[in-house]
Amino acid sequence: MAKSQTPSYDSLTELQKAFVDAMIEMSSSEAGCNYTQAAARAGYGADSPTDAAKQVACNRAGSDLARNPKVLAAIREQAQTRIHTGA
Repeated sequence: MAKSQTPSYDSLTELQKAFVDAMIEMSSSEAGCNYTQAAARAGYGADSPTDAAKQVACNRAGSDLARNPKVLAAIREQAQTRIHTGA
């Protein structure tokens, strides 16, 4: 499925876009999602040498992204777009 582009989404880095996409995709699942899981799915910490280091990197990235106004705006816009288009 093609991603709907919004102004906030377009201003993000590729990793940030992947995080937003993961948040939107995971939020529609029964299991739900959290910022750490979305960061891992987006690829944060992928080059970490151990699983523990990857977890730390994803925790940090998820926390940072959860406070990033551009990322939060993109999540809101993407969610609204999905609601209005039924995607």
